[in-house]
Amino acid sequence: MKKNGSKELDFYKFIKSNNYINLLFIFFFFLSIFFFFNHITTILNYDNIRINQDYKSSTKFEKIDFNQLFYDVHIFDNSESLSSQRELDGFEGGHGRHKLRWLYRDLQAKVFKKIFLFFPEKPLTFYTLLNTTYCFFSFFFIFLTISQISKKYSQKKLLLCGFFFSFFTFLIFCTGYQSIFTLPEMFYISMGIYFSLKSNFFLFLIPLFFAVINRESGIALSFVYIIFNFRKLYSYFLPLFAVLSLLTVNFDLIQNQNLYSFSTYFPIDEKFIKNETSTTEIIFLLLFLLIFLIVLFFIIQKKNSNEKFFELITISFLYFMIAIFGTNLTNVFSLLLIVPSITILFVFSYEKISD
Repeated sequence: MKKNGSKELDFYKFIKSNNYINLLFIFFFFLSIFFFFNHITTILNYDNIRINQDYKSSTKFEKIDFNQLFYDVHIFDNSESLSSQRELDGFEGGHGRHKLRWLYRDLQAKVFKKIFLFFPEKPLTFYTLLNTTYCFFSFFFIFLTISQISKKYSQKKLLLCGFFFSFFTFLIFCTGYQSIFTLPEMFYISMGIYFSLKSNFFLFLIPLFFAVINRESGIALSFVYIIFNFRKLYSYFLPLFAVLSLLTVNFDLIQNQNLYSFSTYFPIDEKFIKNETSTTEIIFLLLFLLIFLIVLFFIIQKKNSNEKFFELITISFLYFMIAIFGTNLTNVFSLLLIVPSITILFVFSYEKISD
């Protein structure tokens, strides 16, 4: 108890140090993410209004609540569709596997409905806050992981973590906001890495369960714990727990053969059977893979036995494969899944170079 207390005290001291300047940095980072996602929400709302312009012109005497329309499109309609359409007919352009994610979307919709009992005007700020929360706490758990590895809290590491995390995240967002499932998964990966590093089995089950019901690729998070704790026999039961969680949540589909089909989860037709994959997309994949391998080689050359480089490289490669083969080749947005591990690697690599 004393040891845990001292760690909490160290973090408290870190926050208080230099007249709370570290707290100011963290708060500034939160605001930066908030304003960034406020811009994203504005763009999404503008596109929503533009797409529904024909509906607006057809209802001359009815005032349209575009805030309600926004939440219908991005929250409520999605939840209702996944909950009501329970026939699984294969990949279906990606929509088939989306049906396995109904519970998370349903819980999210219920939370918003509760909020809107007190805020009937349905401000878009709440959607911004949702994305800000996912992104900010991803950063926060990444910083905690960095501090855990180095066994100290450092202002330099806080700033480096903020810089690299922002750089990778905002660069990927340049391709557009492509999926509502990816930001939550990045958050749960960040939590999972931290609890895996601390070998906290029971707390790890929390992000693992929510990662699985958010997206079926959340099963991969169970391997993150194994990567850090491969000598512990009980860790090898986590993939079974993840799979059983997915099957339990989707018990109504348990007799559907497509639930167990590999092609339901990976766009095999789009990649290898149909002739829709262009030469440009293949070149993009090969170049990105080459750059990725070069970066990994550079980082592994700087390997320090105390800094968990091998484990983090393995996790980066795992989620890189998921991002590339789990979506279409041009869906760069899924590369957000490697941001937690790659940010940690770059922070320590930069420090090595600068030292």
